Amino acid sequence: HCGSALVVFAPAGSGKTLVLVQRAVFLVRQCGLLPDQVLCLTFTRKAVEELRLRLASAFASAVEVSTFHAWCLRLVRAFSSELGLRPNFTLSSPAQQLAVIKEAVAVFRQQPTHPEDSADCSAYEQSGRAGNDTAEGFCRRFL
Repeated sequence: HCGSALVVFAPAGSGKTLVLVQRAVFLVRQCGLLPDQVLCLTFTRKAVEELRLRLASAFASAVEVSTFHAWCLRLVRAFSSELGLRPNFTLSSPAQQLAVIKEAVAVFRQQPTHPEDSADCSAYEQSGRAGNDTAEGFCRRFL
């Protein structure tokens, strides 16, 4: 199986790291790839470190090992101008995202509105449907 990518799905503790290491060794030794032509992606930094450690003992040069998130971020950075992004863009944490939303709502509240555009939540609140996980709940909490 030298001609295509391999995806390994398995539960924790089932040997995915071992399979990825063996696959990388196979690709280099049996299929003629160079170690820097092999990419191993995983979900956790812990798995990345374990893969790097095991692969370092098998090869003199490094196999590329990364988390999906870190590798995709590097890819987006590499093509940032083509995507219309600044090359030094930053990612926001969930807390930062919420702060930006709250700030936008505060600015929205300060804007003069037409009566028909009013962000009035009273209709939702009177109906008793203003749950926290609904648009009505969002309206009640932020508008």
